[in-house]
Amino acid sequence: MKQFLFTAYFFLITATQAFADVGEKSDQTVEKIERIEVLNNSEDTSLNTYLIDQQALLETANSLSSVLASLPSVQIRQVAGLGNPIAISIRGSTSQQVNLRIDGQLINTGQFGGFDLDQIPLALIESIEVSQYQSTSTGVTPIGGEIRINTIKGDGSNASLSATLGSWQTQEINLKGNLLYKQHQLSMSVNHQQTDNDYEYLVPQSFNNSQESITEPLRNNHFRKTTYFLSDEFSSSNTTTSINAQYNEQLKAIPNYQNNSPEMASTLENTNYRVGFEHATIQPFDLWQLDYAVNLEAYWFNQQETYTDRPKASKNDIYQYDTDQFYVQFSAPTKFNTLKVTPYININNQTFVSDSWVNQQRPACNNFQSCDVEATQRLMNLGSRLNWLGKSAIQYSLLWNFLNAKNTNDARYQPDTKSLNSSYSHHSAEFDVSYRFNHHRISAHIAKGIRTPTLSELFGDRGSFKGNEDLKAELANSISLNWLARWQNINIQNTLYAQQIDNSIVAIFNSSGIGSYTNVASSTLFGLSTQLDIAVTPNFKLIATIDLIDSNTQSDIHVFDNKKLLMVFTTNNIKFRPNIRLTKLGI
Repeated sequence: MKQFLFTAYFFLITATQAFADVGEKSDQTVEKIERIEVLNNSEDTSLNTYLIDQQALLETANSLSSVLASLPSVQIRQVAGLGNPIAISIRGSTSQQVNLRIDGQLINTGQFGGFDLDQIPLALIESIEVSQYQSTSTGVTPIGGEIRINTIKGDGSNASLSATLGSWQTQEINLKGNLLYKQHQLSMSVNHQQTDNDYEYLVPQSFNNSQESITEPLRNNHFRKTTYFLSDEFSSSNTTTSINAQYNEQLKAIPNYQNNSPEMASTLENTNYRVGFEHATIQPFDLWQLDYAVNLEAYWFNQQETYTDRPKASKNDIYQYDTDQFYVQFSAPTKFNTLKVTPYININNQTFVSDSWVNQQRPACNNFQSCDVEATQRLMNLGSRLNWLGKSAIQYSLLWNFLNAKNTNDARYQPDTKSLNSSYSHHSAEFDVSYRFNHHRISAHIAKGIRTPTLSELFGDRGSFKGNEDLKAELANSISLNWLARWQNINIQNTLYAQQIDNSIVAIFNSSGIGSYTNVASSTLFGLSTQLDIAVTPNFKLIATIDLIDSNTQSDIHVFDNKKLLMVFTTNNIKFRPNIRLTKLGI
């Protein structure tokens, strides 16, 4: 399906003194806030990590999913149209085997393990880091990889306003403003998106004649989202503090893909809040050539979802889901000459509460209907990252993490129900070593990754879907070999990787339709990816990627034995795209 988007910049104001006093001279230099960089040094970036800055985001794509789909070994599966769920795979992984972090906070829900990839508009993103087979900073090593989104940071005093118009009544408007006031860098942004999503769709059974398939505009598929973002960053000689807040509200109408019924009025509404606090203090010791810092990160996130099931006027069932998450981390990065050690401890506490009305009453908690539940997950991670950042040809990094989890689940509105509990501990680790010579860099990476069971997999819905408290965590041993070559106008990177996954978690249903999750299989996966960048001119670049991937499962259950992994869509994937940078037109 083709979509054409046209972006019109109604206003673009980049006046350095836009918010300064009128009486100040126009050529006065604006003092920039001093930021203290403690972590994420670009010199130790692994060849398994891709960094995308804001300029590249604006030049190459109009959505986060399209940005990620352009990367090697990354696959996106999505139903057409804005607002629909997105499944992401990194080197053949499932979405639950990929971590999403926003400013360091792990966004994956404890109840289902997933995340909303497009909850932050591109206009609010400063940069994106995508790692494969490794963590971007601290915490558990994921099986697939990790996506870290860094939100915008202001620079001086300026403002901008832009708008986008597209097919199917697609509209987007972005308003951004920055203000430098004394030692405070203030930033704000408002983003609004909406679309009818009424594209032409082949209906399997038309509403007027179930024996006929017709192509017509899809009904009840509209989407709208509004996001507000506010941040304040201030610093002194040896400290930096950042506070940000985000509010997001969206509504997605859900169509009837089978017959495109005009009576369909089902919707999914989502309202969420996120507040973040970061504080870094650095203290140098000239005598020992030692620098150490104390970092504190804390985040609070609340999400309220309401699913209205209304396929026709006579039915109006309501399902509400409330997720509350609190995350706090202490770390102490210490650097001695070229060696940096970062010990850390973090706690992530999530609570999930469901509230349902079926036929205007509480659903019965039995084998045919799910129960309303209250579930809690508390994760504690303790570990350390070590980086050798010498100017020699060899560099290496090591991350070790210990995870402890405690989970509870209680059925609501049901008398005499039993509280379910589960706890477990796991270790994960990763090691990366690289060697530079001339225009080349080669590296090897090994990792032990894990994916712990979600609350829904452990406890089910206390109704037709049964829990399995004996579930084991998915475990993976991975290795990848990388070669990067850089010349004046040409970059090429080749990666060869392999992975062994044990205890794959799959849902199994009996003849009565009652299901539960079970560890059913092991699997092996191997692949090769190549990316070639050719800068034809300073403003014109050609990018080509080739992905070859294959997998095979081993299981005592015949139906799961000798199969492909679910997210390995194809064994051959070739992507080619030109990248054109538009410069000022001199108007």
